[in-house]
Amino acid sequence: MMILLRRVLLPATLVFITNAVAARADFADQYKVQQTASFDAAQFNAVNEGGVRYHLLKNGDIYSIGPSIWDKTKITTSKLGNLKQISRTQGDTCYFGVTYECRANIVFTDVQYKVENCNLYKYQRQQTTRGGEFGKIERSHIATCREGFTQRGK
Repeated sequence: MMILLRRVLLPATLVFITNAVAARADFADQYKVQQTASFDAAQFNAVNEGGVRYHLLKNGDIYSIGPSIWDKTKITTSKLGNLKQISRTQGDTCYFGVTYECRANIVFTDVQYKVENCNLYKYQRQQTTRGGEFGKIERSHIATCREGFTQRGK
């Protein structure tokens, strides 16, 4: 029994601990980068949302910065995505109660952000597991450069 513990469980435990520490180090680095995103330094004003700005970091990360939906006196920051990556989210089609039919229909949404002529655009398309075909790509104009700013800052 002791041999089993030494040969199997100890290495597995060390791998788990090593991965946990590596993940924490990545979060610390990401936190430092995230702190450089600020409301005053944000390069873009939202087209439709009052008081929201978007900050584009050198690594391509895009942050939305604006009033909290719960407390308008507080500014919140949330990462939207990265200019260099397409992000994918997963959901279902259960809008009016849960049934087997809607839970079985998984919807994947792919999102990509691009800056074109000092305008920030969001491209998105959906794919369902039923049929597997992709929907058409939709383009949304979400922000324009603030006066005195370029897409990379002042």
